[in-house]
Amino acid sequence: MTDTFRLTSVLKLRRRERDQAGKDVAEANAAISLLDAKLQEIDEQDRSMDELRRKSSDGPIDLGQLLDAQRFQMVLAAQRTHIERDRSLLLQELDRRQRKLVVCQQSVRSLEKLEEQHVIRLEERSRAKEQSRLDEWSQVQRTVAIRREG
Repeated sequence: MTDTFRLTSVLKLRRRERDQAGKDVAEANAAISLLDAKLQEIDEQDRSMDELRRKSSDGPIDLGQLLDAQRFQMVLAAQRTHIERDRSLLLQELDRRQRKLVVCQQSVRSLEKLEEQHVIRLEERSRAKEQSRLDEWSQVQRTVAIRREG
């Protein structure tokens, strides 16, 4: 049996896959955050248009401005619908990527446990060899001492 862990290259490959899966999860989270920010921006613009419409109803009504605000709110509503659909798809993709990351993490952990067991076996063999050498040296010293006495 060799002293090197035979699955080292597989472990390195699995670690790279795990790291890439982690980056993919982070990328999906970042994309969702961007869409959340865009939705928040749309909400703020929509509230601004509501405020504009409410203010225009207090005094003389500028029909053109009121219609422009309503049209803009319709555009905002369409954008919101589109972004929410994209966000839903991204959430599904995030879930898929997270499941893949978990599988990769489990694979890496399994290989790391095997590597740990390999190291433990190597240490045990090394200690056994050292003990054998010490026993042999002790036996030689005892034999030498007996010959001197005799």
